[in-house]
Amino acid sequence: MLTPVMIGLVESFTTLNRTLVRFYSDPRVAPVTLVLSVGSAPMIEPLQTALIVVSLLFAAVAAVHVVLDRPTGGLLLGIAALLELGLLAQAVIGIGQLVSGNRDVNGAVFVGYLLAAVIFLPLATLWALGERSRGGTAVLVVAGLVLPVLVIRIQQVWTPIGA
Repeated sequence: MLTPVMIGLVESFTTLNRTLVRFYSDPRVAPVTLVLSVGSAPMIEPLQTALIVVSLLFAAVAAVHVVLDRPTGGLLLGIAALLELGLLAQAVIGIGQLVSGNRDVNGAVFVGYLLAAVIFLPLATLWALGERSRGGTAVLVVAGLVLPVLVIRIQQVWTPIGA
């Protein structure tokens, strides 16, 4: 007769998709109990890190343009386009994860932040192109400083409390 000690119940906790994986040495028990949820996966952290770095770089380049009294030009527009592509990718991935997962996230707030991040930069760029002075380029400095805050807030809304 096998006792619980002899069965050798072994539980191993892993953070694979923030789920519990149990390994049992008893042949009558399924070897692995694994619950995967796409919604429990974190937002793509390398993309978010890249968005924050590029946003701050964008703000720095725009600040140099403000100091030198240069209007919004090709370099700023190129960085803005690259940044916008990243923000669009983040929005598509984020909404896809929200729809396909069983995540306890306030969907309206999460999607609101994603869309705000996507819409904010083009509006700031249009303002900067319409106002061809130092003030117009300064709007891009503000945009470059606000976008990292939005990206961090998106991650905060996505991450469950206590995780």
